[in-house]
Amino acid sequence: SCKSTMNTIRMPESAPSGPPLNLDVIRTNTSVTLSWDPPEEKDRNGIITGYDVKYKPIDDSAEEINKEVEETNVVIRNLISGKNYIFMVAAKTSGGIGPYVDNGLERVPGKVVNLRRGESAGSSVTISWNPPQESDDYKTLKYQIREGIEGSELKTRARRSRTSVTLSDLGTPQESEDYKTLEYQIRNGIEGSELRNRSRRPYTSFKFSNLVDGVPYEVRVVAATDGGEGEESRLIFFLEELAPIRSVSASTIKTVWSGNSLTISWEPLTLHEARGFPMYYIYLND
Repeated sequence: SCKSTMNTIRMPESAPSGPPLNLDVIRTNTSVTLSWDPPEEKDRNGIITGYDVKYKPIDDSAEEINKEVEETNVVIRNLISGKNYIFMVAAKTSGGIGPYVDNGLERVPGKVVNLRRGESAGSSVTISWNPPQESDDYKTLKYQIREGIEGSELKTRARRSRTSVTLSDLGTPQESEDYKTLEYQIRNGIEGSELRNRSRRPYTSFKFSNLVDGVPYEVRVVAATDGGEGEESRLIFFLEELAPIRSVSASTIKTVWSGNSLTISWEPLTLHEARGFPMYYIYLND
């Protein structure tokens, strides 16, 4: 009789053609737990033998750190508190490493441009600014506006909490169609005091109302993405300037002669005392 034999031939595997799915990042102060699902079955191109995990701080010259794991989760410890990291995961077969999926964080944006005060109308002033110069590159651009009394700690309040400051949206940035999650946060108050926070979207100006003449107000605007906050732009302004509440104290005036040159110094008024941006006049009598 004839016997038949059946041979099983395994074809060579290739690297996965698709990335892992559903990457999830849960962060504590100095550690991160990453979890994900394998690539779609049609994209595996073989048996998944493990995963390659890479991570590094965003906008940092540090080299990437690699970890190889067999499971679909990993805990990464000893991260630097306050830094934003990008995490990337790729699946592996005996044929190689496939494409990476990342947590999608963008780099920290640049400084907003041309932070300025507009004309006052009654007790209101409009503050405006322009997006960072490279704003077209950001998909999660937003703004934070911190404002209050000059010299005081900034305070954050809930988005819809009632305050004495009325905020009105006044026009959109020219590049607004390029932003996917454009918004900004407004922190307001008298310059030097604790600032309060509100959120608005998606404009680059707001009206600062119910202001008082002679009080220094402070506004700070920060562009941010999900990768972190950029550098602050800062503006101090008055609704209307008033006469100072006092003169320079005579006891603080000092004079120093050097040859035929005279140096005069004094203790300046604070903005609260000056009730405007002070100018000093020196009168010399023979």
